[in-house]
Amino acid sequence: MSEELARIRLRGGYAILAGILLLLGVPLVQSLVLVPTGYVTAVNAIVAHQNFGPLLSWAAAHPFESRLFRVVEVIPFLLALGLPGPLSSILWAEARKGRHLAAWLGRIGFALFALALFIGMFTSAASAASYVQAQSENIRQAIAFDYAGHYALETLLSRVLGGICLTVFLILVSLRMVRVRRFPLWFGVVGVLCAALQATTAVFFAFGPTQATTPTAGLAFIALALWLLVAGVFLVRIPALPTSATPASTLTS
Repeated sequence: MSEELARIRLRGGYAILAGILLLLGVPLVQSLVLVPTGYVTAVNAIVAHQNFGPLLSWAAAHPFESRLFRVVEVIPFLLALGLPGPLSSILWAEARKGRHLAAWLGRIGFALFALALFIGMFTSAASAASYVQAQSENIRQAIAFDYAGHYALETLLSRVLGGICLTVFLILVSLRMVRVRRFPLWFGVVGVLCAALQATTAVFFAFGPTQATTPTAGLAFIALALWLLVAGVFLVRIPALPTSATPASTLTS
C-alpha cells in the first residue's frame, strides 16, 4: 500500500470519527452534562426573548461544563479539516481545474466553524465573569448586550460564512461525483441535499445572527454528520488511487 493511499484512508478514519462525534457525541454531552445543570432553560431565554443574561449566569456557574461542550463541538470540525483535500484529489485525479477550489472551500468552511467555537470559549467565559460581578442591573444588561454582539459575530463567522463555504464545497464535490462516478450516485444526491440544508441554515442565521437556533439548524448538523461518516467509510475502503488512465474508479463497487 502506497504512502498516499494510507494517508487518504487515515483522513477517512478522521472523517468517520468527526461524523460520530457530531451525530452522537455532541447530543450526549448536551443530554448528560448540560441539561441537568439548567442549560436548556438558559438557551430558551435567548430563543424566547433574546435575553443572554441567563446564559451568562449559567456559564459563570458551570465553567467546566461550558468549556467541555465547546471542546466537544470543536473537535469534529478539526478532524473534518483533513477530508476536503483527499476527497478532491480522488474526484479530480486527472484534472487540476476545480480540485484546489473545492479543497480550500471545504477546509475554510470547517475551519471557520472551529475558529468561531474556539473564540466563543473565551468570549463567553470573560463575559460571564463580568456579568456575575456587575454591581447593578444596568451594567449586567450592558454586558449581556455586548456579549450578544460577540455571539452574532461568531454566528456570522461559522453558520453564515462557514456554512456558505461548506455549501459550495458540497455542491462541487457532489456534482463531480455524479460526473465521474467514483462514488455511488446516491451519495452525490445526498451531498446536494446536505448542501441545501447548509445554505438554508446560513440564510436563516444571516437574517438573525443572535438566534440560538433555526428551524433547519439541527437537521443541517445531522445531515453533515452523516455525510462525513459515509465519506469517511468510502475513503477507508478505497482499494486504490484513481489515475487519469482509469477515470471510472471502483469506489462504487
